[in-house]
Order: sequence, then structure tokens, then C-alpha cells
Amino acid sequence: MSRRIPTLWAALAILGLLACSPPKPEVDQLEPDLQAVLDKVKSDTAFNDADVALVVRGAKVAEILNSINSIPAANRQVAVHVVRENRKLKNEADYYLELYDLPENRASGEIKQVAANWTGDGKLAIDATLAVSGTAKIHGHYNPVKVGGRVGVNMNASTTLRGRLAFVADPKELLAVTFELDPAVISYHLGSSIKDQKDFCWSFNYPCGGTWREPIRSCEARDCKRLWQYEIPIGIRDDVKISGNMVRLPVKVGLPREFTVDTKVGETVFKKRLAIDITPNGFTSDSRGLFMKAKVSVKPSTSGG
Repeated sequence: MSRRIPTLWAALAILGLLACSPPKPEVDQLEPDLQAVLDKVKSDTAFNDADVALVVRGAKVAEILNSINSIPAANRQVAVHVVRENRKLKNEADYYLELYDLPENRASGEIKQVAANWTGDGKLAIDATLAVSGTAKIHGHYNPVKVGGRVGVNMNASTTLRGRLAFVADPKELLAVTFELDPAVISYHLGSSIKDQKDFCWSFNYPCGGTWREPIRSCEARDCKRLWQYEIPIGIRDDVKISGNMVRLPVKVGLPREFTVDTKVGETVFKKRLAIDITPNGFTSDSRGLFMKAKVSVKPSTSGG
């Protein structure tokens, strides 16, 4: 009489193999060109200590960034509002200029054109044209007679921003990106004037000679005196400096950290939650593009399930 291993023990043995030492899959029936790439990778010593690898052409990274130019202009704008004025715009002996209604002093910057290119040292060089437009509400005060007026002035300016995206290794993720912005200057000019004049006029009536029909009649005397007349020129030129800075951002890999093995043996269903641990162990950025590799371990999950 032959003996057979019970179905339950067979299922447990399968789950144990999956949880402790998952076998490496065999890839069969690939297209010839893909099979050639796989064979080359298998023979490359750079992959001996890696389970997964990712290669991205630098030209493709530049192409993705250049696609910003196809985004609607409304989605490429940055709005700026004035929240505080630290000093007067101008403070002369006879007059001074300052902003009023601060929340209504606003500007918007729009990225007009982006040009990204992959460089020979494995970085992404970026040039972008930034156009700035805005409105300034200015109050001018004439000191000698303590009067003033208000005017709105439009502003338009543009500059070129240059920077680089550098790709570096990260201890927890496949890579990190640092963005370095070169110093830039936005020069603007506000040109207008605030004018005002005030006259004091008076009049009075007095009796005066008339005609034989109306020998005495009422006459009016009028006169005016100029109290003030001024023109406050608004000629403001300034440079807004954009200082260079560097920002580092880790790039996360969109892979699941856990998955569930759902196995059915006979009429019995077994489920096992397994955790994936990805440990980066290689990174290169050169004239061709990006190369990343990592070790992957699979073990029973501690989160339950």
C-alpha cells in the first residue's frame, strides 16, 4: 500500500519555501533582443551583488522635464503678495513714497520656457525664462503742505534662471536629487508721477453804479490764490536678487513593501503576508544616464495578515 504526504503538510512546505528562501524565477521565451540584454546583464560582474537594477537614459530624463513647456500657462505661475513694508520706497526732503493697501500689491511669475539637457558629467542642466508682472499701489506725500495722492503702477520684468539637477546615492532610497540654482537678478522699473494743485478762491458783492433804469446795482468781485502745486515723480529702479541654493530630495521607489501569497492546495486556501526589504548598494550617474541597483530580501511580515 502506497503512502502519500497529507495535503496540509504539502501546503505548509510550500509556504515555508516561499517565506524563507524564495527561488529565483526563470525567464523563458523572451524576444531575442530582450534575451540578449538579459544575458549581458547576467554576465556583468556589476550585478553579482544585486537582485534588481534600474537604468534610465539621461536623454529621457531631459525629455520628461522639457514636457513642462506643454503644460497650460496657468499651471506654470507663482503668485507673490506683499505682506509687510520694511521701509519707504523713497524718502526725500519734500516728499516720500510708500505702498498702500498692501494685499493688493501683487506680482505673478510665469515660467515661459524650459530647456533641459543631460550633461557629460551625469547632471541635468536647466535653463528657464521667468517673466514677472505685477501692480504696485503707491501713495505719495508732499511734506511742505502735508498733502498727498495715490496711483497704481504696472510692472513687467523677466530674467533667465539656470540650475542643475544632480543625482546622488541615498542610504535608504535608490537615489536622491539635489537642485542647485545659480544666483539671478530681476530688474524692474516703476515710472509715473502724482500731481496735484489747490487754489483758494473767494468772492464778494458790492454796490456799484448802473444805468438810468437801474442806477444802483450789485457787482461781484472774485480772486484766487494758489495754495499749492506739486508733482511727485515716481521713478523707482530696483533689483530683486535670487540667491543660489541647494535642495536635496530622496526619490522613493514605487514598489510595494508587502505582498500576500494566496495559495490553494486542494480545497484548502493558505495566505501568507510577506515583506520586501530593498537595500540600495550601487549608484552611478554619467554621460549615458542613471544606473541603480539594490539587494532585495523577502521575509514574513510582522504586520499580521
